[in-house]
Amino acid sequence: MEEEKKEYYFYFTLGYIGILLILLAALRVTIILDDDLGGILVFLGIGLLINYVNYLERQTGTDKKARSYARTISAVILTGISIFAFF
Repeated sequence: MEEEKKEYYFYFTLGYIGILLILLAALRVTIILDDDLGGILVFLGIGLLINYVNYLERQTGTDKKARSYARTISAVILTGISIFAFF
């Protein structure tokens, strides 16, 4: 059972890293092309994707503490990148 949990959290982490990498790529393209509408669409799309992932995590019974940590870490990274990219 412990091995299954480790595997689950490994893929859980990979999923959040994947979302952040997609967001980084989209932000980079938005900045290079100076496309404000594209940036808004990226943030809306990523927000919807994160909500869907959170829904799936609740359905699979992921620990509430792990979900909170993942959201907090993602928000901090996203905020840091956004501040760095736009200022």
